[in-house]
Amino acid sequence: MKNKAIIFSGIFFSLFFILCVGKGTQPTINGIAHLEKGTYSGILSNVGAPDMFRMVAIDSALYQMMDRYLEEGTQTITYGNTGEISENKLQIGGVSYQIGKGILYTDTDTLFKVNDKTKLPSVCKYIRMLENGSGGEYASLERFYENGNEVTFFYFADEVYEMKPDTTNSQIAEYVDGKNRLFMEIIDPAPALVTTPVFDNGKKLSEFTILTPAHYIFTSADGSEYDVTYFTGDTESMVLLLNSDRKKCFLLPQTEAWAKGADYSDGRVTWSTQGDKATLSIGDKEIRYTQMETGIR
Repeated sequence: MKNKAIIFSGIFFSLFFILCVGKGTQPTINGIAHLEKGTYSGILSNVGAPDMFRMVAIDSALYQMMDRYLEEGTQTITYGNTGEISENKLQIGGVSYQIGKGILYTDTDTLFKVNDKTKLPSVCKYIRMLENGSGGEYASLERFYENGNEVTFFYFADEVYEMKPDTTNSQIAEYVDGKNRLFMEIIDPAPALVTTPVFDNGKKLSEFTILTPAHYIFTSADGSEYDVTYFTGDTESMVLLLNSDRKKCFLLPQTEAWAKGADYSDGRVTWSTQGDKATLSIGDKEIRYTQMETGIR
């Protein structure tokens, strides 16, 4: 599978617009909408390729963009400069978008404004981890594209390592800077794969446990899957549920929380979590899911 409910198509379009766009309108000058800073999201239809979820945070001339393929679950982060074409157009990642009231759109796709934040949620950009063993230190991995080049930063023990991907090993993701090496070891204990980051500085091997993966994978008894990301919006926590079927993708606000669990709902669609279990309720239908995988893709 390619990690205020929003269903991005069909009869729920109007509900999405009320929840996410209706919170405010953009100022206009001579009837032309001007870009409002904030985070926008939507599902893109890729002709001849799998559909893709896009979330882009815009701060004047700068943007941060997350693209995640619905079928594969693979994700890329891109930082760049917006290129304004005219008063009601701008460019993001080489794509020209029209600026509307609470939306950015092309002839085929629409991104709806989610909140006023000008940076992507940290859970989308950084992978937090903790060094195994007594007194282990925290670390973070940041990977993104800038001007077409892949950039990787590893933050550990008060040091910042700018690294590059090592393409000599196609089986394991590796990053090096000449002296130091970070690699993602895939361990396969049933019933789920576990990604274990290991950092080698030439003197010591440090093994980590991932604390905040970019996303979780939940699966049901019938084999259906959801790529699940939890993050904080303007005034509330939210969950993004991505499915290979674009009609089954949802963005839900948290309505209740308790020890090791929470409800996310728009009144019709509800995602209820308790530990590594979750239930998706749509109308009077319930489907139970189990968290199967955490880590990096």
